[in-house]
Amino acid sequence: MFSHAIVRVPGKSLINGLSDSKDLGLPNYDNAIIQHTSYIEALKSCGLEVNVLEPCEKYPDSTFIEDVALVTPECVIITRPGAPTRRDEVSQIDSVLRKEFMNIEYIEVGDDYLVAKMPVTPDTHQPDGVLHGGVTAALAESVGSAASSIRANLDTHFVRGIEISANHLKSVSDGFVIATAKAIHLGRTLQLWDIRVCDENDQLVSSCKLTTITLPKKQ
Repeated sequence: MFSHAIVRVPGKSLINGLSDSKDLGLPNYDNAIIQHTSYIEALKSCGLEVNVLEPCEKYPDSTFIEDVALVTPECVIITRPGAPTRRDEVSQIDSVLRKEFMNIEYIEVGDDYLVAKMPVTPDTHQPDGVLHGGVTAALAESVGSAASSIRANLDTHFVRGIEISANHLKSVSDGFVIATAKAIHLGRTLQLWDIRVCDENDQLVSSCKLTTITLPKKQ
């Protein structure tokens, strides 16, 4: 049984969304907001905690959030929408899901560093009961990418991770891990981060390197 839901409020750009019908006409934005509000209330009445995301005007169809991510009790599957105009919606939901499922909490930020912590739970374990290396790598990439994003003008540019390496040195089965991303190189286009993932006793769990790229959005 699911206990959480993620929804995105329709944007005014909804009228420019994809449609395979020539008979229905353009969507009515005001009606869409009323219907979406009722949808949220229906989810809450079922006992769900609802995470309501802000409208994303750049992507008219992004309110149909279920098209880009399939959530199961075991994993999340990020899809690749067939319509080219929808493919960048994936990056919009990816960061939300990482935070939702990994419970990453950003706790300290500076000019050239960012610190976050994440609980180690059965949801993040590999089969033998210790923190999964893939989750550790995802944590490192999330923190490094967030650090690059803080420095970027996200109205005009976007940030992507292009290479990550991770050396896992110690097992952790419970408590928290703390990831500290420190800048090695902060270029206009490329950024290189050293990310140390430690346990609550400041013992090194994983040593990671991440390269991110910052590029202008297409106009």
